[in-house]
Amino acid sequence: MAAIIRRPSAQRAEELLRDLVSCPSAFPNEESVALRLSTELRDRQFEVTMVEFEKHRFNLYAQLKNEPPRTLFFGHMDTVPRYDGWRTEPFELTVKGDRLYGLGAWDMKAGLAAMIEAASFPTRHSPSIGILIMGDEENISKGAWHFVNNEGRYPIVTTNIGLAISGEPPIYRRADADGIDGPELVTVGRSGRGVITIDIMGRSAHGSRPEDGINALEEGAKIITAITTMGKKSHELLGTESIYTRGVEGIAKGFSVPDTARIEIEVVNTASDLEDVRRRLDSMICNMRKDGRLTEGLRAGVEIKPRETPYMQPYVTDLGNTTVQRALGAVTEVLGRPANLIYARSIADDNVIANSSGWPVLRVGPAGGGAHAPNEWVSRSSLEETIEVYYAIMRKQ
Repeated sequence: MAAIIRRPSAQRAEELLRDLVSCPSAFPNEESVALRLSTELRDRQFEVTMVEFEKHRFNLYAQLKNEPPRTLFFGHMDTVPRYDGWRTEPFELTVKGDRLYGLGAWDMKAGLAAMIEAASFPTRHSPSIGILIMGDEENISKGAWHFVNNEGRYPIVTTNIGLAISGEPPIYRRADADGIDGPELVTVGRSGRGVITIDIMGRSAHGSRPEDGINALEEGAKIITAITTMGKKSHELLGTESIYTRGVEGIAKGFSVPDTARIEIEVVNTASDLEDVRRRLDSMICNMRKDGRLTEGLRAGVEIKPRETPYMQPYVTDLGNTTVQRALGAVTEVLGRPANLIYARSIADDNVIANSSGWPVLRVGPAGGGAHAPNEWVSRSSLEETIEVYYAIMRKQ
């Protein structure tokens, strides 16, 4: 008679990870891995709902039993494309010591395997666990935005969720967290991110008499310089915002002074929203006109660059929340040391879920390396630890 498995198994999670890595899922081509995940979850007696957010692109929601879950695990199924430089087969999980190599192994198919394995063993305190797996996170989070904007298509009682856990690893570690990795690093807040455009309208003139025109590129250079010294807002936990030039476009038409230019500004916002940054940039340019730093007659329009989904806004998880405190206690219980809390200067589906749902969000995932690069790997031992942390969190909710 086969032995009855009564608790999570790292070996089963690794076998699932092997299957997931073998399914190429670079956005927007996640369908094969979505179908594999759906089959796996159904085989484990989960009730699974596949929601198509674009043609042949799916989000999955799964839960055990009909009882509304109090804890939600979430993550993404897509990866970045394959890049040159792999020393192993990227779609075959390769074991080298404690490292498991494969495209998406760390970001974040190991996290998916860990959460599915842990959630397959409900506890007395967590009889029903929810799992939400989305697509397009590596692009513009279409899957996450579809979830929050189409709640009725997902059989989840959102008001019952007391804690949401992202299984993505702590890819962007704090500088003073060097040497610390895996589920000990718990992300409890994130910056936002957006792009602002500055369209500059000068005045054309013949190239033999440039003084008769207003050179949009040269005026743009003055604005770029001013951005480097403008005041930046700061958040006590998320740090100081970053505002910097990410691109410049503009070229003369023939032997003429260039009369138009566009500057693209990257914003990592921590203490305000993107509209506040736009207003401050607009005000800075107005002041430059008034005090003569810009040539009279120059015009400039400052706008938030449109995109298909909204830009991410910053969030901070309330550490005073009792479910958060219990979850952090579970990390300590398993690892024998307190969680190392980090606030990440990056964006993810976490931003969408935290800001749209109001749920406290923690990001807990395994150790590894090489995300968005060749030779990506995840730690085998850390995968096991992560499963145990998830299971301990379930027992404490």
